[in-house]
Amino acid sequence: MKRICFIYIILFSSYYSFGQDKLAPEPNQTFIDLYFKQYAGMPGYSVNTMGEAMVKRSNETGMWSHPSIARIMKQVKTYKYLSFDSSPEKSNQIISQLDTEMKKSSIYKEYYRWELNGKTSGIIYTRSNGNKITELVNVSVGKKNFLVSSFLGDNIDLESVRSLAIGR
Repeated sequence: MKRICFIYIILFSSYYSFGQDKLAPEPNQTFIDLYFKQYAGMPGYSVNTMGEAMVKRSNETGMWSHPSIARIMKQVKTYKYLSFDSSPEKSNQIISQLDTEMKKSSIYKEYYRWELNGKTSGIIYTRSNGNKITELVNVSVGKKNFLVSSFLGDNIDLESVRSLAIGR
């Protein structure tokens, strides 16, 4: 009985935290900062951030083998990457919560979504300042993990986003 109560408390707190209205993010805050803080205590939860100097250096060394990522990284000042272990059921729950949150949000817009066997396997979101894309977010659902990449910049061009979405 205690275990069931504990599970309900976790599910309710996760639902409650997603249901909170999100204010406009600070310029250096990312999608990860706004929507994934409540998962920080999960096993395997890991966030890595590359600041502007490291992003610049990685571009100079040709670190990015995928052409779309290399193109985007030339326009990025900060790159933040989140990963954590997640069962398919938990990942579906997170995607459902994100879908609900994004319907209420005017901050992020869904740009592209792909599905595999009727389940969401990835989503690309954008955040804009006028006509300029200031953040590109890539959410990927794996069999055993959940990944979110956030790219912050002043003006990420839409062609780069489109190329990433179609896999070029």
